[in-house]
Amino acid sequence: MSMSDSDGAAEGVNAQKPAVRSFTRSCWGSGSAENVNPEEFHTFDGVESIVTRWGIWSNNGEKIVLNRDIGKAMTQVQRSLISGGDDPQDRYRVEIGQNAPRKYRKPGCAQIPYHKDMLLSYEYFAANLRESNCIFESFKICNTHLPLSPYLSESLVPALEAAETLYTLELSNCLGPSDLKSVVAFLAKNQVLHSLNLSGHCFDEETAISLANAIRKHPVLYAIDLDSCSLGGGNTEVLNKILYASKECDSLVLGHPSFTSENVVLLARFIGKRIALTSLSLNNVWVNKDNQKLLSHALGKNKNISELSLRNCGLQLPKGVLNNNNLEGLSRLTILDLSNNSLPATGSKGIAKLLSNSASRLSSLNLSGNRLTSASAKVILPALKGNNTLLHLDLSNNSLGEPAVPSIIDMLQQNSTLRTLDIMGNSSLKIRSGGQYDYSSYYAGGGWSSLTRKPVVPRGKLEIERKALFDTTSLQSITSSNHTCEVMMTNANVGDSHAKTIGKINSLENEGLKVRLKVVLAINSANKELYNASSFSDLPLELFPMLLELVQQTVVNDTALKCNLGRTSLRRIFDLISGYNLQLLFERGSGLRKVKVTNLLPAKKKPKKKRRKFGDEDDPDDGTFTAPMGCGGYARMVYVYDPDLVSVLDYAYLLQTL
Repeated sequence: MSMSDSDGAAEGVNAQKPAVRSFTRSCWGSGSAENVNPEEFHTFDGVESIVTRWGIWSNNGEKIVLNRDIGKAMTQVQRSLISGGDDPQDRYRVEIGQNAPRKYRKPGCAQIPYHKDMLLSYEYFAANLRESNCIFESFKICNTHLPLSPYLSESLVPALEAAETLYTLELSNCLGPSDLKSVVAFLAKNQVLHSLNLSGHCFDEETAISLANAIRKHPVLYAIDLDSCSLGGGNTEVLNKILYASKECDSLVLGHPSFTSENVVLLARFIGKRIALTSLSLNNVWVNKDNQKLLSHALGKNKNISELSLRNCGLQLPKGVLNNNNLEGLSRLTILDLSNNSLPATGSKGIAKLLSNSASRLSSLNLSGNRLTSASAKVILPALKGNNTLLHLDLSNNSLGEPAVPSIIDMLQQNSTLRTLDIMGNSSLKIRSGGQYDYSSYYAGGGWSSLTRKPVVPRGKLEIERKALFDTTSLQSITSSNHTCEVMMTNANVGDSHAKTIGKINSLENEGLKVRLKVVLAINSANKELYNASSFSDLPLELFPMLLELVQQTVVNDTALKCNLGRTSLRRIFDLISGYNLQLLFERGSGLRKVKVTNLLPAKKKPKKKRRKFGDEDDPDDGTFTAPMGCGGYARMVYVYDPDLVSVLDYAYLLQTL
């Protein structure tokens, strides 16, 4: 969020800057730090999850320090607070916190803690927000414990109330019970908000009912996210009020382990009615067999929902949602998320029927964590050969193995519309195996010098890369590979594999650039046999200047790709081209007698001459006429003499002119 240009605002902000920076630690939680008091940190995860205990043997004591990853996250939050958000260049968006907390913190920690030394940074952020013009359209704080009450009501809420263009508000996993009441009171007065995200909180009955009333009376609120929210501890009456208030909205996200079977029955009845919802998510709720049938029947009756998420609901597919009677109704969906359920081989047949249905409009399908086996993949993947609507498929964190590799390769070779395929987290599907030390000779008395490594054996993921995505047998096979699907197999290139780089290349938009990058990668890394000058023997010599200019251009601006496609790669291709045919260009000539030269520079306007009369004494054309010097840069035609008489230096001069 940018600062205000007014003098008063500038004085107020500058007055607080030195104090804020003096209390901003360069690094929280370093290993050499002194003992910390866990009680000074506030987090919903519990203080024991954010500290590390070290035994000090010298004095038989114990040293308690903040976990290093959590310390880095706290430092990043302070920097964001001082800069006004994660993206200070975008003055229409304010964002604090991380979308994926577990990426930066200990496993099991989902919230960045708060310490009293961070209060001054939070106050600086709030003052900067209030003194600005409040023109931001999006405000987001997620997975970060805010200062204790009344910071939100006295510092942040006034700034939110002054923002007349605030359309998106997200305060997820960051508020306490008293702060929730302040947010509900703000929502009751607001008239412009379009999207509200309060996920990751626990509402008591009174606050949840007040929230329902505020949603029902709001004139333009159309998207509500209450994911992982306890609504009155599973009170059916409270949920009924929330559903009734949301019937005119477009998007609704619900779910919490406290949801009871009665809550699911109520939700199924709500879905079966005439409601305006087009997107519905029910996550982290246990749905028994009877309730699965109710949900299936309700989804069959509803004609408006096009985006459906039933993540981690204990579904035993194909029962309920994927039964044969409901497949026709599911064909109208565009997004379907069934992750973290159970999908055996019998359930995969229902998915295959859904994908092979010509009337299906499904563009995104998430089957992550469904215990899919190779047998299930052999049923689902062939259905994608004739499918031209699915763009994103997630098969991660399943039990796919080597038997599924031929089906994946066959699908990628015949499908040209799929944009992303995620197969990460399948432990039996590897890039390679072997390479470890063989200790048998050591135990037999051979010593350390006798240690040898086991042979490295390529496995399924490498086969997918080399046969479907990056076939380096020839330049033609590279061109015929799949360039449309970004297959996510690994987080880094391992051994001879270029899976990560190929995924980045396939995610680009320009089709010609993809092929060019793959050729560069193949010549320099994957297949050195392609480093052959005869590959360019059929190229007309007149095109070589253009080819050399193309090679000297920047390959790609993506930092991750520059590691493998840098200047060295381009230099090698340059040497390949210039070393084979460029000398022939000098010796033989272009074969043309007359070449039209176009001037790349904009033509200069000639000054208008003064109109002269016959007999004027100051006629400038009466001077001595001098012939032009050869074929200059402004020449319109260049006449080439007989090739046998032209020297190499003459052609070099002509090339510079062209």
